[in-house]
Amino acid sequence: RAVMRRLPALVSSSWLREQLQAARSNVRVLDASWYLPSMERDARREFEHSRIPSAQFFDLDANSDHTSTLPHMLPTEDAFARSVESLGITSNDTVIVYDKLNIFSSARCWFMFRVFGHRDVAVLDGGFPAWTRHRFPVETDSPSPPPPVPSGSFTARLESAQVVKMHDVMDRLHAGATLLDARSRARFEGTAPEPRPIPAGHIPLSTNVPFTETLEQDGTMKSPQQLQDLFARAAGDAGFPHGKDVIVSCGSGVTACVLALALEAAYPRAAPALYDGSWSEWADQPANPIHGNGPYAKR
Repeated sequence: RAVMRRLPALVSSSWLREQLQAARSNVRVLDASWYLPSMERDARREFEHSRIPSAQFFDLDANSDHTSTLPHMLPTEDAFARSVESLGITSNDTVIVYDKLNIFSSARCWFMFRVFGHRDVAVLDGGFPAWTRHRFPVETDSPSPPPPVPSGSFTARLESAQVVKMHDVMDRLHAGATLLDARSRARFEGTAPEPRPIPAGHIPLSTNVPFTETLEQDGTMKSPQQLQDLFARAAGDAGFPHGKDVIVSCGSGVTACVLALALEAAYPRAAPALYDGSWSEWADQPANPIHGNGPYAKR
């Protein structure tokens, strides 16, 4: 069987190309591209025009909790399982996720598979741009329908320890947890506004690691050593994370997952938890304290 059993958090374009050429590969490819409204791009339309061969489209907005007023909250186990089965994926498949912004929304899709108990999932390092730099084949005709799979082929079991609720955040921080915030330094400090109608600033005791700092200029992930140096420097702790409770957060739970991916690439035993509500939830609650020296860090 061509697929390695212990899948790393990231795989290269060359590795994926090899798997897709294997006669009996159980690799399933997902395009999980997603854009902020300000980017004025249509992820599904772009997928229909160009994609990695055999890829299916994973809709980040559709795969969220529609009963919540917050963006991108995790769906239920059943909803996630049904959605994944509709893409032709079973619990026996290896899932490789990419997006068209190097490593951005693909990390959120990766985290969702992991948090629902599917370990055989990885992100394509550098995403679609890396694939096209290698001049590997790109499909431009109509997407092929996913292979039909029987209902119940994918089992989703939420690993609740990997998700943090708002009311637990300060308790865990006071107990010694490290919260890493993936937003830009300007939004974290409150010197730039949020893209949503909420104050900027940050959760007290949190640490800023902009997700862009985990990536090379070409959009691939930095080396494990570079990432270890980055996280140790940010945490002010040369031995980070040495068994520490690590939480990741951002604006709406998307780029926090890039930090989760980087942590796993740097420390294979890392199991960071996601504050799923992230800043969109925290800043929206008047009782929650906001820190930051900038003019936008005010209610």
